[in-house]
Amino acid sequence: DEDRSDIVENCMSCPNDSICVLSSMNVSTAIAFEEIYVECECKPGYSGERIRCEEIDECITEFPCPLNETGGFCVDTDPDDDEFPFYKCGCKNGFVTLAADEHGATVCGLPGDTLVPTFMPSRADTLMPSITGSPTPVPPIANCTACPEKSECALSTPGAPSAFDNGEGVFIVCLCKEGYTGDGWRCEDMNECETEFPCPSNETGGFCVDTDPDDDEFPFYKCGCKNGFVTLAADEHGATVCGLPGDTLVPTFMPSRADTLMPSITGSPTPVPSIADCTACPKNSKCVLSSPGAPSAFDSDGVFIVCLCKEGYTG
Repeated sequence: DEDRSDIVENCMSCPNDSICVLSSMNVSTAIAFEEIYVECECKPGYSGERIRCEEIDECITEFPCPLNETGGFCVDTDPDDDEFPFYKCGCKNGFVTLAADEHGATVCGLPGDTLVPTFMPSRADTLMPSITGSPTPVPPIANCTACPEKSECALSTPGAPSAFDNGEGVFIVCLCKEGYTGDGWRCEDMNECETEFPCPSNETGGFCVDTDPDDDEFPFYKCGCKNGFVTLAADEHGATVCGLPGDTLVPTFMPSRADTLMPSITGSPTPVPSIADCTACPKNSKCVLSSPGAPSAFDSDGVFIVCLCKEGYTG
């Protein structure tokens, strides 16, 4: 209750580095204090056993500051320090603070650096403001001609890998354009057919043709369906689903129970006999519509079906 809390707060039975917490007479380490029993517990920032508490060096146990490799340092401080309790973070000579909290620096960088990541810089026409300065106007990147044809200019900072001054006091890097791969200076067309496999597979009747990233009709790659197959679905790169003539997009692993095949891109619904009268499957399974060439499908009176276990059965 409130009276007991006041007593605990005014408790002077524990050392300076620990505090009193409410306990009971049944605890072997409890101390009688006025009308209650208390125990000693190390204060935040200290570790140990009740009355023997040592300050924790957060710089060693938690690594809370910017790393030495990125220009940062950490100083262990007293947990009761008025300005920087527990620890203080800072940036070494030659580096500046880009972000900070109540313990000091959280991000260090070189003079002029910003919080725009250098591995994927902003393409804005103004550098993002940092804690150490105001935005720096730069020429529009759209007009930059410092990079090769297959790469593009992107904003960077002094000291960043591969960054250079474009002659107007602006640091940039060259990055390969979308669809190309390389170091920014030597960029080669990426073969998406081999790296991303974006088209219907060869086994399902599909094929993939690598195209120029700047191709007007099919940029990056083109998908299609081989002879004997038809396109069941498509997007801006061509076919996304191939099938046999008459196939639909009804999934064979969980087909529709409708008595009419779903319309496909290549044709209208095909009426079929009611599958309610089908007796081609065993007692504990049921007939469902399928298509020629589908796994486990078979012809039953001119209609391709598969047998699926009824609800409550597996197999």
